[in-house]
Amino acid sequence: MVHPQTKKKLKALISRYLRGKTSPAESQFIESYYDYAEGKVARDEQSTADLTAVGLRLHERISQGIAEQEPTVTEGTTSPHVIPLLIHTRIRKWGWVAAAVAVVMVFGGGIYWYGYRQKNAGQVVAGMKPSVPFDAPPGHTGAVLTLADGKQITLDSAPNGTLASQGKTRLLKKAGVLQYKSGATETTTILYNTMTTPRGRQYQLVLSDGTRVWLNAASSIRFPTAFTGKERRVTITGEAYLEVAKNASMPFVVQTAHYETQVLGTAFDIMDYPDEPRAATTLVEGSVKVVSGTDRVILTPGEQARLNAATGKVSLQSVDTDPVIAWTKDQLSLGSTDLASLMRQLSRWYDVDITFQGTVPDIRIWGVLDRNVSLSTVLKYMEENGLHYKTERKTIIILP
Repeated sequence: MVHPQTKKKLKALISRYLRGKTSPAESQFIESYYDYAEGKVARDEQSTADLTAVGLRLHERISQGIAEQEPTVTEGTTSPHVIPLLIHTRIRKWGWVAAAVAVVMVFGGGIYWYGYRQKNAGQVVAGMKPSVPFDAPPGHTGAVLTLADGKQITLDSAPNGTLASQGKTRLLKKAGVLQYKSGATETTTILYNTMTTPRGRQYQLVLSDGTRVWLNAASSIRFPTAFTGKERRVTITGEAYLEVAKNASMPFVVQTAHYETQVLGTAFDIMDYPDEPRAATTLVEGSVKVVSGTDRVILTPGEQARLNAATGKVSLQSVDTDPVIAWTKDQLSLGSTDLASLMRQLSRWYDVDITFQGTVPDIRIWGVLDRNVSLSTVLKYMEENGLHYKTERKTIIILP
């Protein structure tokens, strides 16, 4: 255990270091851990036990010094986050070997991260200098709303307040959220709207029944302006997170290209992108039923129904839901997927094209990254850890 006074002093020291206010001796105290780790690897590739001890000590000091402090977020500003970024490269089918420990302080956007780097012992890229010929900003809040009459509203630039009225339903924009306020209990004409998020944008929507929807990049949702009849049905492409308002007499149904998810009142993530090999519904709380052809699966919290797009078969998995819904908290979960899927996420969020030359590199990445950093921040760290790529205009080509 670290003494409380020691933690307090360390927290203050790191805070000053990140602001460039430490003395040379204080800066050396923090940086010596990094220097020792890198030098240890260069001197003795076999001394992984000592190196691991250094990593654990550094992890303890940093995590107990900063990570326990909850960041305070003020609208319009970015508060410091401590984000673990763990990068691994497979060196044999079931094994891993540690090769270095690094502390990375990223000042752009007020984002700090630390991590353990692990590289293929036969493929260490010594002294590699990151080089990013072009950059791309992160995605932002924005979407295009298509009304029942075909009129389109760009929500990025639309002012706050009432945007339109459809029947007895008002469309109200407030603080980056579109809300449908309905006074109708019955209607003879059902009007449908569609919200679409291009690559590089995401948006929040509150339906007329109070259901809240987070729409991820390159996605869409088609929905009625007011719900009537025996069910509440919407159609989604891409990915969305929903907190469904409870109404036992009117079940909520989400239709995608491959299956439908039926709920009464719950919180869940649904993902069905056309370029992904599988679709998935992940339950955070409540209960849902996934229906695909003759397959019917009922989920409990912490379970994920995965549908193979090629076969139409549904399988059930227990998962950690936090990485799945990290995007709703402006985070990119690096450990919940393989490299190819991660690159597709980056493509959608940063609005760039990413392709692979030859086979997909056998690299796994763990951790959580703030989605508000620029693309170069992501690529530089990946390049330092063995990922090779080149660029052609707005396309990133991942090399073997």
